[in-house]
Order: sequence, then C-alpha cells, then structure tokens
Amino acid sequence: TCIRDSLSTGQGSVAPHPAGPPLPFLHQDVGQPGWQRLLTLPLVGEVGWLLPFALLGIPLLLAQPGWRRPLSDQHLAVVLWSGWLVPALGYFTFTRGLFHAHYLVMLGAPLAALVGMTAWALERMYRGHRRLGSLLSVLLTGSTVGFQVITLRSHPGYSKWILPLVRDLVRHQHQAMAAFLLHAWWVAVIPVVMLAVGLGIPALTARPGRYRFNRAVFGISIMAILVAPLFWSAVTTFNPHPDLCLPRSGFHLHHTNCPATLPAAEQRTLEHLLANAAPGSYLVATLAGHEAALYVLATGRPVLPLGGFTGSDEVVDVTRLAQMVREGRLRFILDSPELAWRKPELGAWLNAHCRKQTHRLYDCGSLE
Repeated sequence: TCIRDSLSTGQGSVAPHPAGPPLPFLHQDVGQPGWQRLLTLPLVGEVGWLLPFALLGIPLLLAQPGWRRPLSDQHLAVVLWSGWLVPALGYFTFTRGLFHAHYLVMLGAPLAALVGMTAWALERMYRGHRRLGSLLSVLLTGSTVGFQVITLRSHPGYSKWILPLVRDLVRHQHQAMAAFLLHAWWVAVIPVVMLAVGLGIPALTARPGRYRFNRAVFGISIMAILVAPLFWSAVTTFNPHPDLCLPRSGFHLHHTNCPATLPAAEQRTLEHLLANAAPGSYLVATLAGHEAALYVLATGRPVLPLGGFTGSDEVVDVTRLAQMVREGRLRFILDSPELAWRKPELGAWLNAHCRKQTHRLYDCGSLE
C-alpha cells in the first residue's frame, strides 16, 4: 500500500508557480525538435553512432526477395524491429514534450537488431551479386565511419573531459585504461585505417582488372563501424563521475552533480527518522523523487515523493496528506526551498499543523 500510494500516475508537465524561479532551458540536454536532433549534439552520442548504418539498411532489408505470406522468420524480424525503431525515432525527433537523454535507451534493442540484420543482408547481397554487394558494403560502412569520425572529433566533451578523466583513472590506478584514453584521438583514425587496409589489400594483391571484395574485407569493414561505439561505451563504463540523476553516455556536457548517496549532513536526520518513524509507515516524505531515492537506497524503507519525479506532479493533495498523517502512515516531511512555490497549499498546511524540528524536518505526529 505504501509503495502503491507513492507512485505518480504520470510525469506531467513542468509548470512553475508564478512566484517561483523560471524553468531551466530544457533544450540544452535534448536539442531542438527536427530531423537532425538525433544526429547532432547533444543526443548524437546516445544513439547516433550506428544509426546511419541501420537506417540505410532498412531499404536493403525490405528489398530482400521472398516477401510472401506467411512471412518467414527473417521477414517477420524486419517488420518487428523496423516497426519499433522508426516510430520511436519519429517521436524523439519531433516531440516538443519533456524527455531526457536516457529515455533513448528504448532504441537500443531495435537499433542493435537492425545493425546485425543489415550486415546479414549485405553479406547475402554479396553472395548473389558481388559487384552490387561490394558497392553497397563500401557505401554503408564508409558513410557510417565518416559520420562517426566527424561526430567524435567535433564533440566538445572529447577534449574538455579527456584529460580530467585520465587523471582520475591514474589516481585510481587504472593506468592501462588511462593510457588508452590519453591517446584517444587515435580512435577517430582507427576505423578509417581499418577501412583503408581492408579495401586496399585486395586492390593491391588482385590481378589487373579483377578486384575481389572477399569476406575478410567485409568483416574488417563491419568491425570498423564498431570502433567508435566501443570507445564511447568504454568512456561511459569507466567514467568515475557519472550523472546519477540524468545519466547519459560518453562525456557529460551538463552535469547535475546529483549525489549517489545520502550526504553526511543528512545522517543525523536519517538516524532520527529511523528511531521515530513507525514501522510499516513511510519513513519520510520529500518533494521530488531524486531526494526520496537517496533515503530509499539508504534504508530500504518506503519514502513518499509529494510531487512525483520532478516535484510538480499532483501525487498528494492537502486532504490526502492530512488523512495519511491522522492514520499514522506518515509523520515526517522534509522541507525544500522549492516546496513553497511548487506546492504552496501543502507548504501552508505544514506550517499551520506541523512542528519544525530542524530547519528542514517537519514533525506532524501531534496532529489530531
């Protein structure tokens, strides 16, 4: 019951109270709506690395022979993954609603599937029509690598964060990874070299007038498009200071500096709550979900976010709050600088009916 009551029915819109501060500039994290949104900063690092390869591969997959009822497993897979990726891409590309970069994780499964299926279709095309298959393989892999190189070299975080990240890794004795990242500018060159070697060796060793695009060359070309995403994944994995409130991959351009654990200054409050909150009740109520999460992780007890995820959702009104206090399901409420303007009715009720034990903690246990 406690957990169910703490859930918000939706994120809602972030609409500031006239007396409160203005909204942050939301587009700094997700960009402006338009067809370039997922292919340019700040979202290109989330899903853009292999997106050209997958999108260019969809027509190739649709052109595969054998489209007849009942559909084969291969054709059903094309329908499934394309039907997942394309509408989701359309939504995130053009929506003007609120979302965050980590929401794009829902594109990971169809994108990975279509990349693998495109590689399969290219290899199948090569077996049936070698010249056309070779040309399409060079076109798709070459354009994808070119896009990755431009993206990586033009990313502001590539130079802004690479040296601090290396220093942190050295400090934590991860010298091997630090050495790799210190020379990370080579990452933009590696796939180009791989393509040049893969395409150049057959050209140099073939008989005059007979160029052979064999499976080894095809394998090198496919591996080349995976270099930049692999590097980006390594940067994400070994980042010693990830953004825990609004996570994203790669280098962070905007960091919320959200704490991973409850700050030391809140430990006395936590000890008081554990000693005085009734078993089976909410440990405490907070304004927003990110602060509630720290108490949940520290104790495993249910915590009620009065304003849902953002602090602006209509989760609990004054009547419901008073009822929960009277029933003994909630006693303590943490104050917040934003409470007065995000939830003015709740703030007024707390000041009228509850006692402030500290500068942040309301005790409503004496409410009759």
